[in-house]
Amino acid sequence: LNGLVANLSKMLRRLLPEKIVIQVTSATRPMMIHADEGMVEQVLLNLAINARDAMTDGGSLSIATQPVDLTKAAAARISGAREGKFVCLQVTDSGAGISPDTLPRIFEPFFTTKEIGKCTGLGLAMVYGIMQQHNGWITVESRLGEGTTFRAYFPRLHTTTFMPFEEKNEMV
Repeated sequence: LNGLVANLSKMLRRLLPEKIVIQVTSATRPMMIHADEGMVEQVLLNLAINARDAMTDGGSLSIATQPVDLTKAAAARISGAREGKFVCLQVTDSGAGISPDTLPRIFEPFFTTKEIGKCTGLGLAMVYGIMQQHNGWITVESRLGEGTTFRAYFPRLHTTTFMPFEEKNEMV
């Protein structure tokens, strides 16, 4: 996951306006997950685009990966979670935040708070579906005027050998 985030963050730096500062913090050790690369990129891309839309005057976008070990008691405190070893992809923005009235509906297909014609309302529904397909889940915390944090949890692979993620050489 660390390599995938590093590669995609290069593209995000070109895709997002300069007034949005992007900070990437990767876990110190490899974060191995069994996932479709394109789908994981779609999760991160959708979260970053929503963050961009929430920061019309600029701000900060933080992307982080970290290992998470959940006990049964800890998992019980997180909606949709279960006990085990996971990798968390955290995306935090300093944007407008999501109202408490809207928050329960954000993963519904076709739900949007944007003007008609500005989006399909499918981005976060796709993110939710991708997380379910990968036997994971996603959480969200938001405060109006303070920003939003999404945490996507993927089951962590337990392996002693792995193939490192290849950085893509981009043509500019």
